[in-house]
Amino acid sequence: MKVVKNDVKVNQYTRPGLKLSGVKGIVMHYTATPGASALNERDYFNGTCIAAERYASAHYFVDRKEAQLIIPENEVAYHAHENNGCYVSFLKPNAIRRLSALNVCRKNGKIHSETVQNAAELVADLCERYGLSTDRIVRHYDVTSKNFPAPWVSDSSQLTPLGKKSTVWSGIKPY
Repeated sequence: MKVVKNDVKVNQYTRPGLKLSGVKGIVMHYTATPGASALNERDYFNGTCIAAERYASAHYFVDRKEAQLIIPENEVAYHAHENNGCYVSFLKPNAIRRLSALNVCRKNGKIHSETVQNAAELVADLCERYGLSTDRIVRHYDVTSKNFPAPWVSDSSQLTPLGKKSTVWSGIKPY
């Protein structure tokens, strides 16, 4: 899978330039923008999101062709705020200082099988590089208790990591 390093500019809303205290886990999200590519998402977080003064970002956006790394892995991304507290013990007291965030791009509410495969490869690589076991892969919901991503909250088997080196999600309906 192709990973494109395409940093957004340092700014207070999407890339504060703060250092992570170490990658202790991976938080999985998927995008809310129907049909947007990983590059479309990168451009949003480098422009529109900043102009709207919205605190949000993630390290990676993955589609069926590539992954865009938009925040360096050793920096904070605004993806799992802590207004409601952190519900994952190994991420306390501040999850965004301990997590790498990965967003999976969707089209028409579904995730393409090639996108699933690319995300699985990237997650496996991150787990290997940071010495993470699969129990360190969490949903946004696990960190904040927000019902997001809703299908993965209502049926957690849709995000089932299998094995330490090859992560595959069963139950996700690819288009």
